[in-house]
Amino acid sequence: MPFGRPLYGRIFLGTMVVAAAYAYHTITRLEAKYPPRRLETFSTEAFRATSNPATHRTSPADIDVYTARVPAAGLRLDSESHSSDADARIRSSSIEEAWTRTLLESPILRAEARFLGRSRSPGDCGEHGFYAGQRLLNVVFRVRRPPAPGEPLLVTWRMPDGAVAFAKRMAAWGAPWRLMTGGRQEYAVGEVDAEGMVEVGFAAAQDFEVVAEEGEAQKTVPGWLGRVHRGYAMLLLDERAEEIRRRANRDRER
Repeated sequence: MPFGRPLYGRIFLGTMVVAAAYAYHTITRLEAKYPPRRLETFSTEAFRATSNPATHRTSPADIDVYTARVPAAGLRLDSESHSSDADARIRSSSIEEAWTRTLLESPILRAEARFLGRSRSPGDCGEHGFYAGQRLLNVVFRVRRPPAPGEPLLVTWRMPDGAVAFAKRMAAWGAPWRLMTGGRQEYAVGEVDAEGMVEVGFAAAQDFEVVAEEGEAQKTVPGWLGRVHRGYAMLLLDERAEEIRRRANRDRER
């Protein structure tokens, strides 16, 4: 078939254009729905600071904090027995732990863990609690600070060394960008208000190696990749916030 190869090429190109347009529309919608929060208002100093200040940096531009207002009654574990007392449900594990487990139940995060871990299982998702040094989601995250009353979960992650080294070589040869070496995530929770609503947060920070040859103009990821990274964070928050609202609605209907 002489036209087979060009036809497949057009189909592939068309599919890519549609996917890119959908991604652009989704990210634009999420950006309007979740404006970034001031860093100091909904994140801790331990989250904002790199653990290796002598060799790495995390600038304010490398940190994103997003929040959603949800019914506190929906912050529970699916395995918990249903109770008419929503506050008792929250206290059973602390609201910080309840939000952490809700986030780690994310189908998006669990699919990522299965893919990166090359496993049918997402690995440890905190079903039996949290502790410092714990490896979550097939070693995607390492717990730096477990969730506790008044303290949100703080985890770290690392970019594969090979990818970082390759990007660093490309930057040395003149490429205008580099990859992050890793980063941190924090899942903060606010106070439950008089209406039974609570603000839940998803914060992400990126670490970049300090390269002496780059001086004051340290390279970072390209702008489009940074936007995709932020879109991913907002997508996770949005999906989990909707799930919390569905849980609360189901409980009210019982």
